[in-house]
Amino acid sequence: MKFIFMLSLCLLLPGCAQPYEIESEFTGVVKQINEAHQLLIVADSSETTYDIPVSDIRPYQVGQKLNITVFSNTDEDVWDLNHLKFEIETLE
Repeated sequence: MKFIFMLSLCLLLPGCAQPYEIESEFTGVVKQINEAHQLLIVADSSETTYDIPVSDIRPYQVGQKLNITVFSNTDEDVWDLNHLKFEIETLE
């Protein structure tokens, strides 16, 4: 019973969650910026589009080239913003 309680408590505390690890990295171009603080990025290598949340849209502009490092805290191969963090570096 004590084990179940501790396991339940651990699942509810953020410190017990799986740590974030690098999932992928890509370069892309900002195609759209919306007021919900998301950038629409088109990846250079595949022309795939990604919605990337940012805390402040002011440093970004349409046409800007960025390097995006994606960190995930899940083993599943899904684009779930609840399990992703992003590091964004301006290239141009």
